Amino acid sequence: MQQMIHNLFSNSSKFTETGSVSLHVKFLVSTSTLQLEVIDTGEGIARDKQTLIFEYFRQADSSITRNFGGSGLGLFITKSMVELMGGAVELESTLGKGSRFCVTIVCQKYDGECESILNRGNIAPKPLVIPSLVGNILLVEDTKVNQQSITFNLQQTVAQVDFAVNGLEGLQKALAVQYDVILMDIQMPVMDGKEAIKSLLQLGVSTPNYALTANIMPSDIQSYAALGFMGALSKLILSS
Repeated sequence: MQQMIHNLFSNSSKFTETGSVSLHVKFLVSTSTLQLEVIDTGEGIARDKQTLIFEYFRQADSSITRNFGGSGLGLFITKSMVELMGGAVELESTLGKGSRFCVTIVCQKYDGECESILNRGNIAPKPLVIPSLVGNILLVEDTKVNQQSITFNLQQTVAQVDFAVNGLEGLQKALAVQYDVILMDIQMPVMDGKEAIKSLLQLGVSTPNYALTANIMPSDIQSYAALGFMGALSKLILSS
């Protein structure tokens, strides 16, 4: 559920320069249905492209990856996860006015489950241990939602965080400032993370660096290591 909502918010915020992105949650008791709506006031999606955006590695327009970044997997993953839970995703969108993504999932009933939870004693939460980090971190990430959530988590450690919105800007900042670590997104407009890290290494920048990505299959991690990344971090872990 967390990954699904994250994907929908990331998608809507990417194409909403002004206005708002909102989440509406309700439970329909009569049908035991959970309903989630993500509504934005963004640029909208043409009717003939609305089915296309849920396909594997597809975007509504070929220029989207170049201009906004992303691999075209977010909505495909969301639709797949919802369907595995027996639900459905619906889209209503008007060009120039915005979009509404609606997820509906019928929930199963388990008699006595709520009673057993209510009868349990309060469990003291484990104290949250936040590591203390001293140094400067360069976060290279194009999506605003990810910038905000990752920066928020990193700042809890008292580390200083600077960010760049694409690989080229990250390259320029890494050449001008001595950072202690670089967190580099892979899919970005203008210059992606792979090209940026190759350029940094060619220019003799030896700052510790980690690929920051949702693509963390073993084959992906091997390819990042071959390019010169010291490791890979999952975006979901950092933004949870």
